[in-house]
Amino acid sequence: MGRTKKQTTEVTFAEVLGGVIHAFRKKQKASQRVFAERAGITQAMLSRIERGACDVSVETLWQIYEGHGLVPSSVLRAAETIWDQLE
Repeated sequence: MGRTKKQTTEVTFAEVLGGVIHAFRKKQKASQRVFAERAGITQAMLSRIERGACDVSVETLWQIYEGHGLVPSSVLRAAETIWDQLE
């Protein structure tokens, strides 16, 4: 994907994507524990994803999408829109 740190903001795409996933979780009014369980991942993993502290795999993203009825393209589009605004 080639998305690395923006020079002017020092924000990674992983942080932006994690923020979008966090916002979707908050919109569903779900705790990290419940959200993670529905996606079949650990709460610790979800926490790292939301903080952008790890590069999330496509498989894990898919688990999150399926566990919550999210449309992958809408999540990625939201993250890309935010990313582009950081320029």
